[in-house]
Amino acid sequence: MEGKIQTFLEDAKIISAERFEIICAIRDAFLQANLGFAEGFKYGGITFNVSGELIAGIFSYKKHVSIEFSHGADFSDPHDVLEGSGMHRRHIKINSLSDIETKSVISYIQQSA
Repeated sequence: MEGKIQTFLEDAKIISAERFEIICAIRDAFLQANLGFAEGFKYGGITFNVSGELIAGIFSYKKHVSIEFSHGADFSDPHDVLEGSGMHRRHIKINSLSDIETKSVISYIQQSA
């Protein structure tokens, strides 16, 4: 699995140094949250699982990076940054490194476990 993640990161770096930094910062936030996340690669992005259940993922799109939460519809959203209208899933669009702090991404990562 590490090979696919490494390839994903290398590809992101080739496309955009800023995009690479954003992805790495979000990934580090998940890993440093110390919430028992198992890292994987699925659906073209870095995923985080708890007890085999997909909890969240980081996906790179043409104009932004998306943090997708499998049960984001259940989250408290005091910063009004969660997007999506499905029954369960929500996402946060990240356009710049500063968005990670501005959109309080760590608080949503903490809710995801």
